[in-house]
Amino acid sequence: MTSEERTTSQAADNLRDLEHRLAEALKARVPWVNELTEEELEATLCALGACLNAMLDAGIEASERPEGTP
Repeated sequence: MTSEERTTSQAADNLRDLEHRLAEALKARVPWVNELTEEELEATLCALGACLNAMLDAGIEASERPEGTP
C-alpha cells in the first residue's frame, strides 16, 4: 500500500469513526432524535457526513474529545 493510499484509507476510517461518534452523540444528547423517522435520521446523518467530508476536503481535522465527553 502506498503512502497516499494509507492516508486516504486513514481519512476514510477517521470519517467513519467521526460519523459514528456524531450519531451516538446525537442520540445521547438530543431527545428529539428519538422522535425522528428512520428516513429523517438517515437524511440527518447523510448531511452530517457531507459536512465532515467538506471539513476533511478543507483540511480541517476534528480534535479529540475531552476525557469524560460522551
